[in-house]
Amino acid sequence: MRRPNNPKARFLPLTRDRTLTEEPSIAWKAFRWRDEASGDDLLEVRFPAAGGGEGSAFLPISVVDNPQRLVAGLRDKGARLPMEKSARDAIIEDVIAGIPDHPGLQAARSGWHDGSFLFVEDPINGDPDKIRLRDDIALHAPELGSAAGPLARWRANVAAPAAQSSYVSFAIMAALAPPLARFGALDEGAIFNFHGISSTGKTTALFAALSVGGSAANLLDWNATDRGLHERCAAHSDLPMILDDLERFRSDKGSRARSLSNRLHTITGGRSSSTSTVVRDHLPELNWLAWGLSSGPRSLREEFAQDRMEPTIGDERRWIDICIPAAADGGVWDRIRPSQPLRQLSERSEALKVACRDYYGWPMRRWLRHLTSMNANLPGIVQGHINGFIALAGPEDAGADRSVMKKFGVVYAAGQMAVQTGLLPWPPSLVTEACRDLLSSCALSSRRRDIALSQARSALRAASCDVARVPFVRSGLPQFSEERNCDGFRQMRGGNEVLYLRRETIDRICGMASDRIMRELGTAGAVRRGQGGKQAVQMRVLMGGEETKMRFLAFSPELFLAALPVTPHAA
Repeated sequence: MRRPNNPKARFLPLTRDRTLTEEPSIAWKAFRWRDEASGDDLLEVRFPAAGGGEGSAFLPISVVDNPQRLVAGLRDKGARLPMEKSARDAIIEDVIAGIPDHPGLQAARSGWHDGSFLFVEDPINGDPDKIRLRDDIALHAPELGSAAGPLARWRANVAAPAAQSSYVSFAIMAALAPPLARFGALDEGAIFNFHGISSTGKTTALFAALSVGGSAANLLDWNATDRGLHERCAAHSDLPMILDDLERFRSDKGSRARSLSNRLHTITGGRSSSTSTVVRDHLPELNWLAWGLSSGPRSLREEFAQDRMEPTIGDERRWIDICIPAAADGGVWDRIRPSQPLRQLSERSEALKVACRDYYGWPMRRWLRHLTSMNANLPGIVQGHINGFIALAGPEDAGADRSVMKKFGVVYAAGQMAVQTGLLPWPPSLVTEACRDLLSSCALSSRRRDIALSQARSALRAASCDVARVPFVRSGLPQFSEERNCDGFRQMRGGNEVLYLRRETIDRICGMASDRIMRELGTAGAVRRGQGGKQAVQMRVLMGGEETKMRFLAFSPELFLAALPVTPHAA
C-alpha cells in the first residue's frame, strides 16, 4: 500500500551543496518503526518513484550495515536512483544519516494507543511520524477512513431520517460505540445481529452504521477464512466492524454451528489463534477489541438449529440478536405512526441508502477528535452512562443477562454523548427509547426461551411417569407392539430401579432443548453409563412378538426427576 505524502515528514539534510532529487517536492525521507506484532525494527524509506510520484519501501533495519542491500531493496521497490555511483552513494549516505534514533510504533491494530486513536491510517491526536498501522492490516478495512460530503449534510440526510426508526438509530449509535467499549469494563466484545426475512430494512440499518466511519459502497460480508477474519478484526479494533450476509459464513471442519461458535468466541475474545513458529514472522499473533454489526435471515438460535444444536449462554452474551419486524408491520420503520404503505417505507429505505452513499465518514472523525480531547475522563463518563441505563431499563425486570445490558449501555452512552456534542440531531429521549426497546425485545426472547426450556423439561418428566408410554417391567422382556410405540420402560437391575429411555424419544419431546437437557441430566448424575463407559446400553425387547435388540439411555429415576423440576413456566 502506497501511503500519501506526509506533510509532517522530516526532510533529510542536504549535504555537499546539492539536492537529492530532480523534484524538490518529493524528497528522500527515512523513518524507523518498531513492529508491534513481531518486535522487529524496520526501516521505511520514502522516495521519488521511477514512474513518478512518491513511493515507499520497508526493509529490515540491518540493511544499514550493507549499503548495497539497501540500494537493491530500494530499486526493487521502484525508487528512482541515479545510475552514477557517486551520486547514488551520496543519497544512500544521507538516508542512513537521517534514520531516527528512536523508533515509532508500527501498530498491529487500529484503535486506542495511549491518548491517541489510530483510525486505520490516520492517527487522531497522534503524530503520523510516531505511529502507523501495518499495511497488511490496513488492507482489511477498505470501507473506513474515506469521507464525502460535509458533516451537516450527513446529519440532515442520514441521521435525521434515521430518527424514524429505533433500529436504524440504534445502528448509528452502535457504530459510534466501539471507541467507548474499552472503558465499559466488559468481559468481551459484542456482535449485534439484525435478523429477519428480506425487504424489512436490515441492510438499510447497516448502511447507516457504515456511513458513520466510511464509504457505504464497501459492505463486507462473512465470507472469510479464520486468518482473514482475525486480520479484519485487528483493522477494526475499537471501530465498527459491519458484516452483511451471515449466510455467506464460511465454516471450517465440523458442523456450521460449531464453526460459528468458535469464530464468535475468538472474535469477541479479542485474540487470534497461536501460530507455528515456522510461520509466525508472516502470521503474527494479533489482538483487538471487536464490536460488530451483522445481518442475516436467521438468528443465532436458528443457525444452530440447522445442526440440531443450541447456542450456549456464552454464545448469546456475545452474539446479540435483534429481530426486525416483518415488512407488513413496517420493518425497521417502527417509529412512523400511523403506518405508511409498504411502497412508501421501501422508498424511504432506498432514499436513506442513497444518502449514505453520498455523505459519509465525517461523523467518526469528528467523534474521535472529541473523544481523544477528553480521553482521561472517558472511564468515569462511560461507566456513569452504563449504570444510568441499567437503572432506566430496570435491573430486576429486564430479564436480560447483565453482560448484555452493559453492552446496550455502551451504545446508550455513545448516543447520549453524541447528542450532547451536537453530532446527532436527536432528542435524548430517542436514545433512551431505542436502546430500551431493543433490549426489551432481546429480554422477551430470552424469557420465551426459558419458558420453552421449562416446558420441554416438564414434558419429558411427564412422559417418564406415564406408565402407558414407559411401563414398569417386573419380569421378562419389555414388550411393544411396534417401534413407534417404544419410548422406554422401567425395570429393577441389581436391586435398583432403572429408567430406560430412547434418545429418539427425548429428541422428539424436547426438540432443540434436548442436548441442553441431556447435559443437565449428566451434570446431575442421573445418567448411568453402559458397557465400556458408553452412554447408551443395548437391551433385548420383544417387538411385535419377536425378540430384537435396541439401544436405550439408562437413568436413575430419582436423580432424573430431581433434575427436571416442575416450574411455573411449565404450567
